[in-house]
Amino acid sequence: MSVVEELLDLRVAGRPEHQFPLIAFYNDYLAWHAIECIRARGLRMPEDIGVAGYDDIAPPVAPEVKLSTVHLPIEELGVAAVRQLVRRLACPDDPPVHLLLDVPVVAGNSGGEKGGRESKLRAKD
Repeated sequence: MSVVEELLDLRVAGRPEHQFPLIAFYNDYLAWHAIECIRARGLRMPEDIGVAGYDDIAPPVAPEVKLSTVHLPIEELGVAAVRQLVRRLACPDDPPVHLLLDVPVVAGNSGGEKGGRESKLRAKD
């Protein structure tokens, strides 16, 4: 059983702390796996539960689903890393530098504003 299936089982159990609206993943590949698990249970995104990824590099699994994700600027990261390496080699005693790069959100239709809030997964009273 995957972690996604375990999370969905917790939601079905109906405990208030398990009624989360969205599952966020640290990469798009895992988010697409979650979408497959959610769809295999006959659930909808984002009506039943939302899914979001991070990296914007995984190919789509279902053409009608546009994954909500965060774009990871891989080329910019590589350029910044090489610049920092060259700087450290030239000046090894300089203090470390912390860089922040823009990572824009790519709004898809897998997260939604109401993902999970009106879910059919809630336990019956």
